[in-house]
Amino acid sequence: MYNIGDVGPGGGIIFAIPITGFNTFYYEIAPVDIGVATYPQNTSISPSYTQPCSLNITQGYEFGSKGVLLGTLFNFGTGQNNTDLICAQPSGGSTAPPNPVLDVNKIAAQACKDWTYGGKSDWFLPSCEEMLMANSNAGYTCNWTGRGTGTYNYYTDEYWTSSECGSQNTDKSWAVNFVNTGGLPHARQVEKCHTRSVRAIRRFVSDIQYNY
Repeated sequence: MYNIGDVGPGGGIIFAIPITGFNTFYYEIAPVDIGVATYPQNTSISPSYTQPCSLNITQGYEFGSKGVLLGTLFNFGTGQNNTDLICAQPSGGSTAPPNPVLDVNKIAAQACKDWTYGGKSDWFLPSCEEMLMANSNAGYTCNWTGRGTGTYNYYTDEYWTSSECGSQNTDKSWAVNFVNTGGLPHARQVEKCHTRSVRAIRRFVSDIQYNY
C-alpha cells in the first residue's frame, strides 16, 4: 500500500492513489527530467511572442504534429492514451508525415514511452490535469522551478503535457509553467513545434482500494 508522497516502485513519488468511483490506479511522477530545454529559440522571446518553427533548436523536446488534431484530452486519467495517440504518428509527427518540415525536434511523448527508469519502462507524458495534480501533491520533490534566468526560464521551467488545445487550435498544446518560484503553476498554450522540458509519470494497480 502506498500513500501520497511515498516512493513508488519505479522510484518516483506517489501523487495519486486509488479512490473508489474515480481512479483505480496509483500514479507516480519521476524524480528527474527526461530532458530540459536549456536554450531559448530567440533571445527576444516574451510570453506573448509567437515563435516561428524555423527557429527551433535541438535542446528540449517538442509536442509534434503541428496543425494536426490527434484527439488527446486534458483530463486526469488520459495521459497514457494521449501518449499512445501521439506516438502512433510516424516518428511522433517529427521526421515523417504529417509535418516533416515543421516538426524537427525529438517528441516529448515518444521520449517518455521509450524511457526506462527505476526498472520500469511504462512511463508516459502526463495529461495537463495529471501534471497539475502531480505538482500539487508531489511538486516539492520535483525541483522544476527557478532554474531558468531571464528569457531562458520559459524553456527550462515549462513542461509539456500530452493534452492538445482542441479542434479550434491544432497548432498548440498545453504546457505547465513553473516560472514563478513560489507562485501558482498554470497551464499555458504553446506552439507544438516549440521545445520545452519533459517529466514522465507512470501508473500501476494494487489489490488495495481506498473507499473514500
